[in-house]
Amino acid sequence: MYTPEERRGVTQDQLDLFYNTCLRPAIAAVCPHFLSHWPVSYAACLMLLRDVRQRFHFTRLDLPPHLVPQFKDSLLEHMGQHAIFGDSFFLHEIRGTKGSTQHDPEDVDATNAALAKAFDLFDMGGLLGEGNEWYLDIAMEIHVPDMVLQWKASRHRDVLQYALPSAADDVIDRAINGSHFKKDVSSMLYDLAGFRIEVPTAGAQDFVRYVNVYTTDKSATYQLYPGAFRRHRPWDILPHRLQGMLADLEKTGNMYDECRGLSGALQEGAARLEVRVRVVPGVVADKLRDLTRDVINDWVVGFSPLEWWTMRYWRLSALKLVISSAQDAPPRLRIMPPALGMGAIAIWMKNALIYRLGEQRWDTDIVKNAAFWDSNDDENNAEEAEIQDMIAAGDMGPALEERGCYFVSAVEKTWGIYHLPMARTLDAATYAMIYNVNTVYELELAFMQSAIKRARQEPRNEPRRNRRKLHGPPRPRSPERDIVFGLTEAGVRVAPLAPGMPAQAIAHLPPMEGGPDGELNAVWQDFLRDILAVTPCAQGGGGSYCTLTGDERNAATEDIYSSTELPFRAAIVKLADGNTWDTVFFDRFFPTSAEISRRPKQTQHYGACHYWTRWQVLMSKVREQDVIRAKLLREFRKLKWLPWSSSDRIWVTGSKEKGIFRKLPEGHEGPAPKLAVNQRCGVALDQWKLKDQEVA
Repeated sequence: MYTPEERRGVTQDQLDLFYNTCLRPAIAAVCPHFLSHWPVSYAACLMLLRDVRQRFHFTRLDLPPHLVPQFKDSLLEHMGQHAIFGDSFFLHEIRGTKGSTQHDPEDVDATNAALAKAFDLFDMGGLLGEGNEWYLDIAMEIHVPDMVLQWKASRHRDVLQYALPSAADDVIDRAINGSHFKKDVSSMLYDLAGFRIEVPTAGAQDFVRYVNVYTTDKSATYQLYPGAFRRHRPWDILPHRLQGMLADLEKTGNMYDECRGLSGALQEGAARLEVRVRVVPGVVADKLRDLTRDVINDWVVGFSPLEWWTMRYWRLSALKLVISSAQDAPPRLRIMPPALGMGAIAIWMKNALIYRLGEQRWDTDIVKNAAFWDSNDDENNAEEAEIQDMIAAGDMGPALEERGCYFVSAVEKTWGIYHLPMARTLDAATYAMIYNVNTVYELELAFMQSAIKRARQEPRNEPRRNRRKLHGPPRPRSPERDIVFGLTEAGVRVAPLAPGMPAQAIAHLPPMEGGPDGELNAVWQDFLRDILAVTPCAQGGGGSYCTLTGDERNAATEDIYSSTELPFRAAIVKLADGNTWDTVFFDRFFPTSAEISRRPKQTQHYGACHYWTRWQVLMSKVREQDVIRAKLLREFRKLKWLPWSSSDRIWVTGSKEKGIFRKLPEGHEGPAPKLAVNQRCGVALDQWKLKDQEVA
């Protein structure tokens, strides 16, 4: 299809041509009775594979192996009728079906028949020739009726030695202790675990490439797609996702209920040993066939399904209790590091009930921090410097395997929310990483529901048809534009978030980024950008009244609000005296916490502004609200114009106005945004103009 110098993808038109004139006709010629299973056209195929969010979910249609040669000839014949497909070639895949060759390993005839069935489609002479790199997965599944079986972690070495009988003891020891050996703990019960390991060197003499030891109780919650039983992440407990998280926990609990006999049947579990073996005559047929029942009894332990699934059910219930305690807690309490740590470790433990223990960086950080630490210092007299030496020497560390499910150092409940001990916290940057945000300030905003549910889209310069509906993250402040407010010198401090909160708890609150001045500057800089970003659009699809581009609005500073050239297509300007500017507009844009609580529940524009959420967070963290507002009012008075806002919306548009006002451009008919002009600036109404417009 391509010349040697040419590199390009296959277009949709070419795929349409291939399916409609080559692939489907070839199926019709070779297997006409199966044609009804194939979509009638490429367009129909695309529609069939998309979900409601337009994502693809691919399926497959298998062709009987004995028809592959005929299909090949027919397909190439049809492709040869199109120059674009000339001289094409293709590969085909033969798929097996798991469990299709099950047999009793003690039955020689059944074993040979199963092996013959696995290779009945292959040319064994060619397959076993020079350069043979074919491998076969062979598994021994151990099943006991009405039991859930688990592998003993203490017998891993014996299992690996059995899988690699030719390997020397020191080779097995190195494999067990090496980085390629992955221990898969079952439900945080460290005495019960499977493992997996690649053994290209250690298994060379036995022609074994890979060993996998696991149990099938995971089948109860195994899904090929992200569903209720998926591996959750700490950010799944953020306010806008918490309900979904709790619903998933409820479904998982219902599944455990079913497994422990709610509908009458109990879910069993088998133990499975798999090896990937190179196809060599005389080797494949004898693998895993001499495993005795005494050995199995030594390697595997069984549990009553009722006991096993009940243990999981109550473990999950405890985790749900911890996670749901955050449901009614104020967001400003949930942002405390001990609460963040509790939420993250609860998610980790929930995942460990279903999957192998997490191995990502956040898993390591949160587990070590939350765990009970044990040491050789029985009298607990070690000084801080000595403790660090003990950790470095391996004499002190998290006691995970020794404590199993109960490895967490302590779970405390104060102010209505479960949390880790105050002394066991990570730094703010680590919590931000764990919860998948850039900074701890973004994490604070994420815990304010309006910051997520109603966050506006960032202004973009692309045409509307190319826009993607993405909520832009809160933008970092620009330190070079910081204003010196002097809040620290004025005595502004972090306030308790709940009655009676001790000083120790206050010390563990996320630090203000850049101090109080830094946070107030972030609010102010966002305010200047957000006001323009939420400018309304003209009726009838006329686009935004604001004439600035998306980049210009994102870069807005005081300069725009200090100019008499207004960046709008139309506007109604009206003078606002000093008292109105200070006590009406300032209070609307920057209210106290008490005033916020009295605001209408349904508002426009405010909830879509990042500054508004930042301001609420700041007001919830400090006592000295009047000090902050007084400092900010000095900057607010320097602005020459702003939207003529109301308590329930930032922008008001209309065509009629009372009092002294002026319409721009002159003679404009119809609605336009109303602007308040600061009378303090001393600019008469007739001196205001639209940007790039001459003053009359």
